[in-house]
Amino acid sequence: MMEEYEIAIIGAGPAGYVTALRAAQKGFKTVVIEKDKVGGVCLNRGCIPTKALLESARQINLLNKASEFGIKINQFSIDMARIWEREVKIVENLRRGIEYLFKRRGVILIKGEATLLDKKTISIKEDNGEVERISAENIVIATGSSPSDLPRLKFDHENIISSDDILEKKILPHSLLIIGGGVIGCEFASLFSSLGTKVTIVELLKNLLPQEDEEISQQLEINFKKRGVKIFTERRVEKVEPGREGLNVFLSDGTNLEVEKVLVCVGRKPNTEGLGLEKLGVTIQNGWVVVDDYLKTNLPGIFAIGDVLGKTLLAHVAMYQGEMVVENIVGKNRKMDYSAIPNCIYTFPEVASVGIKENQAKALGIEYSVGRFPFRALGRAYTVGELDGFLKLIVDKKEKVILGAQAIGPEVTNIIPELVLAIKNRINTEQILNTIHAHPTFSEIIPEAIFSSFNFPLHTG
Repeated sequence: MMEEYEIAIIGAGPAGYVTALRAAQKGFKTVVIEKDKVGGVCLNRGCIPTKALLESARQINLLNKASEFGIKINQFSIDMARIWEREVKIVENLRRGIEYLFKRRGVILIKGEATLLDKKTISIKEDNGEVERISAENIVIATGSSPSDLPRLKFDHENIISSDDILEKKILPHSLLIIGGGVIGCEFASLFSSLGTKVTIVELLKNLLPQEDEEISQQLEINFKKRGVKIFTERRVEKVEPGREGLNVFLSDGTNLEVEKVLVCVGRKPNTEGLGLEKLGVTIQNGWVVVDDYLKTNLPGIFAIGDVLGKTLLAHVAMYQGEMVVENIVGKNRKMDYSAIPNCIYTFPEVASVGIKENQAKALGIEYSVGRFPFRALGRAYTVGELDGFLKLIVDKKEKVILGAQAIGPEVTNIIPELVLAIKNRINTEQILNTIHAHPTFSEIIPEAIFSSFNFPLHTG
């Protein structure tokens, strides 16, 4: 007899596991089908392992500048085996935590590959080779995404590698060429340059982090060059051939580079193959699942969330969608709002942004002012020895509300939530100025930037 569920979720990444936990809280009989590891890309091959490794890299950077703080260290060594071991332990602990919550809340986990047979029936090829069928009143597609390669540069998983490869195989090359100067490429550049790898980035567009404000991108490029990272923008990799050091890389401007490994970070592709969605009639565009503002596909009872939508490929967005989809299944009709999504990039220094950028405000014809404040004018920045970077605010002159914020500098990923709250709720700038910010903290940069937007700076000339 076929087991029946109220909600079935395909994929146990941030989108899927949050959906499952929230559905179980609401009292639904819930099942999750996962063909790989619980936690998805974010936990196993993305957000968490990279941040764990980046924290080790940050500690190395601190040791290298210890003398500035009056601490003499004659020498230290890097134990890469221990660094990788720590990363694996963190991931395993968090994965076990999700599995524990599943058991605690009564979520059924089935390991295997899922295929939709009709709008309510799922066939599952389990790890042991057996095939099981289940039915569900509501099905949520949360299968995520995978690294994309290039037509002329296919992954061979040894020399031309993906972000998955470099983490799973624990690769530490002597030299590394990163194709793509977006978020993933820049985070890996920060990581490996700190570990002693000679890093080169090739980016097709004008700036690194092309989705960020141009001033932010330019500041990051300056900092990268200080760290010895070579950067080639407005160029492409034409071909890669075997060479003396490993690989010969030929760029579109005639430059020839010799590197040990090539890491391709040019975007991601949806994990929809084999699900049977198109055969069922679910609308797909270029592989991505199409949904409305309520996360519904064109077929009643079938929803999709997370990376598989191709909208905003961020774990925190996927988690929020997981909560929203359950609310909509119970009939609350919660509409997704993507206007105030924080973007956090864990480079050295960090980058964070939310809302619109200056060029967007200009294109929209908004009467705006720009507020800027540098970290080097903050007392806290001096105490920790991190002076590079700034906060930039886009302020609506008429409404006196913040429309956008872009920042580069120390701990900006922890500063940005206040600005997300302000933009999301259209909090008046006077209200923010009337809120006392503790001193000395990095968060003081927010009222200082607001003062600057009024052309009335307090702690700068």
